[in-house]
Amino acid sequence: MNRLPGTSTGRFAGFAALLVGIGLGRFAYPPLIPALVKERWFSAAQADYLASTAMAGYLVGAFFAGHRLWKPGPSVTIRTSMIVASASFVTCAAPLSFSWFFLWRLLAGIAAGFLMVTAVPGIIARTPPEKRGRASGIIFTGIGAGIAAAGAFVPVLARSSLAGAWLGIGIASLVLTIAVWRYWPRLAAPLADQLTDSGSVRFGLAIALLIAAYCGAAAGFAPHSVFWVDFIARGLHRGLTSGGRYWVLMGFAAAAGPTIAGSVADRVGFSLSLRCALLFEAVGVGLPVFSHAVASLAISSVLVGLMSMAIVTLAAGRVSELVPVSGQKRAWSWMTMGFSIVYAAGAWGLSFVYAEAHSYSPIFAVGAAALIVGAFLEAGSSRAASAAGMNLM
Repeated sequence: MNRLPGTSTGRFAGFAALLVGIGLGRFAYPPLIPALVKERWFSAAQADYLASTAMAGYLVGAFFAGHRLWKPGPSVTIRTSMIVASASFVTCAAPLSFSWFFLWRLLAGIAAGFLMVTAVPGIIARTPPEKRGRASGIIFTGIGAGIAAAGAFVPVLARSSLAGAWLGIGIASLVLTIAVWRYWPRLAAPLADQLTDSGSVRFGLAIALLIAAYCGAAAGFAPHSVFWVDFIARGLHRGLTSGGRYWVLMGFAAAAGPTIAGSVADRVGFSLSLRCALLFEAVGVGLPVFSHAVASLAISSVLVGLMSMAIVTLAAGRVSELVPVSGQKRAWSWMTMGFSIVYAAGAWGLSFVYAEAHSYSPIFAVGAAALIVGAFLEAGSSRAASAAGMNLM
């Protein structure tokens, strides 16, 4: 395998791509929802619908990015996606029609899906095996950094000027896009042949179980990513400010999670690291069932933040171990789509559970159980890979 030209450059470019496309493109919107409703740009239902629109777009982007009928090369795809993600904020800086916002939130989601599926496996595949953990960690830190920045700064900007908040995020994204613009042809050109699926790659039991485990992580992440702030603010009657603080804490933990996970994986392997991360997150998700103390809520926020992004990092690294280079893009596409579908279904299903039970405890219990099941599925994937003689680095 040829070494990726400019390994550190590749890591920074991947970090910037995920920060723009997902960290900001997807996760900077939720903190804007209260301001959108307060300023009467949209009703609460419309604002929430726009959030789900981005998730639908993410699924569409992940599907087409991993399909062999998609012709544009990695460089064109990544550059275009970063521009679209950045433009999606600038174009929404004025209270225009709902259909206008719908279009751009959909495009932002599609761009995020393309960036996740195209940029990540490409850079990891060209990184020496002994450094893939660290490389994955740096790349996926972009998502956590976006979550942390959105939680810390977007509400402040929105209180001063909602239009200014949209423009500020858009300008920041454009600056990052320009900063890595010239690197993509050099980074992506050697990957075009390697990452073009021939259609002959077949995924066995080990990959099927790994995808199922990753879907378990999606179901386990839904309780905190959807209900956490509301649980603290209304469920525990501690107010929106208190809920926001725990969200910021979770965001900063998410920013640190990928790098920590990558360093651990370089030492003990992706499989064991992924299994442990699933179990640690299960503890974090299940903790609110037993305790509502400040320390328990803080530990829960940190564990879920750390492990949720760690799991994404470790799953991507595990794919690079189990799948030939020619099939990694497609495998990561299936994993991304599976995660998106289960996450969306989990969010809807848990909302139904809450409506019926009028309690958050079953929500967190179900999420913790899904993560535990995911850990067992990953163990099964590891055994299947061992039986098949696959790489178990």
